[in-house]
Amino acid sequence: MALGWVIGYPLITIPSFFRHTLRILGLRASDYLRALWPAGSAAVGIAVVVLALRSIIPDTWSGWLQLSVEVLAGAVAYVAVLLVAHRARMARVATHVLDLWRASRPVPLPSHATAPSLARARLLLFSCHFPPDAAVGALRWQKLSRYAAERGWGLDVITFDPASIAVTDPSRLADLPPGVRVYTLAPPQVAWEHMVELAWRAYDSARRLPHRLARSAGGALGPVAQQRQSLARREVRWRPSEPRDVVRAYFAWLEYVRTGRWARAAARRALQVVEPGVHRVVISCGPPHMAHEAARLVARRTGLPFVMDLRDPWTLVQRLPEGIASPVWFAFARHYERRAVAEASLIVANTDPLRNVMRGVYRSAANRMIAVPNGCDEEPVPASQHGRRFVIAYAGSIYLDRDPRPLFRAAAQLVTERGLSPSEFGIEFMGDVRTFDGVPIEQIAREEGMEAFVQTYPPRPRAEALAFLARATTLVILPQDSDMAIPAKIFDYMQFDAWLLALAEDGSAVEQLLRGSSADVVPPDAVDTLAGLLHLRYLQHLRGEWPVRLAEDPRYSRREQATRLFTAIEALAGIPPQIAEEPTLACAAS
Repeated sequence: MALGWVIGYPLITIPSFFRHTLRILGLRASDYLRALWPAGSAAVGIAVVVLALRSIIPDTWSGWLQLSVEVLAGAVAYVAVLLVAHRARMARVATHVLDLWRASRPVPLPSHATAPSLARARLLLFSCHFPPDAAVGALRWQKLSRYAAERGWGLDVITFDPASIAVTDPSRLADLPPGVRVYTLAPPQVAWEHMVELAWRAYDSARRLPHRLARSAGGALGPVAQQRQSLARREVRWRPSEPRDVVRAYFAWLEYVRTGRWARAAARRALQVVEPGVHRVVISCGPPHMAHEAARLVARRTGLPFVMDLRDPWTLVQRLPEGIASPVWFAFARHYERRAVAEASLIVANTDPLRNVMRGVYRSAANRMIAVPNGCDEEPVPASQHGRRFVIAYAGSIYLDRDPRPLFRAAAQLVTERGLSPSEFGIEFMGDVRTFDGVPIEQIAREEGMEAFVQTYPPRPRAEALAFLARATTLVILPQDSDMAIPAKIFDYMQFDAWLLALAEDGSAVEQLLRGSSADVVPPDAVDTLAGLLHLRYLQHLRGEWPVRLAEDPRYSRREQATRLFTAIEALAGIPPQIAEEPTLACAAS
């Protein structure tokens, strides 16, 4: 009887206890056995390997040596079975462990935070350019953040450390709405990069030394020779034929190494910032385009929708800075762009032509692509000032293919035909406008007979740049062969009562944007046509005739474009919960 009780009681109670335990945990027996399968199969692997070893290991080995070999082989077998047969489950386990470890670490503090908001849902943005960065690329999400806040979204931004940026404008931070937090991260570097850069600078200084010695000695210097600062895509040689091609390949590779390293560091920082249930969407904005890789990594880890915002083309870019114009750059671009497009829930192109071409390249993702151009902002700008002098103004950078020569040649015809003086007519530039292709703007103006009529100013904060534009009679967009891109400055120009002149080819994104408006669009090589147009506008200026600013046209409003963008985002993530106002209690006295 006693023996039966000792044996039978456990047989009855243990299954019952096990069944009740599974019920408390909400597990079925099949789920429990399935959870044990990886460990069980790995244990079988250990047994097979250890039994096989025992038949192989010589008996002359010491017991400690045999045990050590069996333990080591068993551990290798255990890990091998888990990695080969249960890779996906092990990846989920590793991710969960890493998330628990990161959750135990202190949450990083933002480098800048605006006033708190009541937003219960937040967006996570990766953009290498964001205030206080003064670059024009930082303006897109600086302005879109206000519309996000209006719709109930908070915004966390991961961007470059301002210490690593050449020009900053801290006043831009004041334009951000409540609920924005900015986390900064410096692009990491390693020692060998510094060594290569130092060697390159030493070589470049030695190359320029004769020119500097001649200048210091007071010798006569001729015109500065043109040095190509950019190459069109069609000019990129796919087979290296000179040492410069190898140098370009190196710097193209280095750009992706640096920005890729930043992208991975930014993704790690973001995983410390992300709050489950609070952050709803991961957004990237480029160029620099490796911001998309950072967002892709975070979206894959968190399961959040990934929105890829292309301010300019990536693989389809039509011109590159000369230093990185290499097939290596395009190879990296194709690799990373394909991965990003494949995993993005929404791809946002900055222009209609770019969206249309990308739909043809990535047909399987065509239904996930939309176009959201920039637009005119609802911000106070200085009133346009129309004085006696006719001023053509340009604000921004003269880089890549923005050649001012067609404008100078047409203006020279106007000046000659009407006998104008610098007090009556002038062309003014503000920004990074000292040179084009290495040639000083003053030299180009002198070669075109316009030296006395051209004036340049260094980069200034946005408020001063807008005041500069307000003094212009005509605002000009210089030519570019990137016909799928629209310079963001064009929307700043639209806010002033000035004629807008775009040197652009028919069918380009700029021409399509301005089609049907009062703006003047002239092909860059039509110098005589451009000179005739300047003559007409000068006569209108003398008669006191002024255009109405294009910002009055609702199709150029940034609010309209922001509505399109956030409607698409909310289709992925849902509308953010609205904050219910507390009811007001009123007491009526009798």
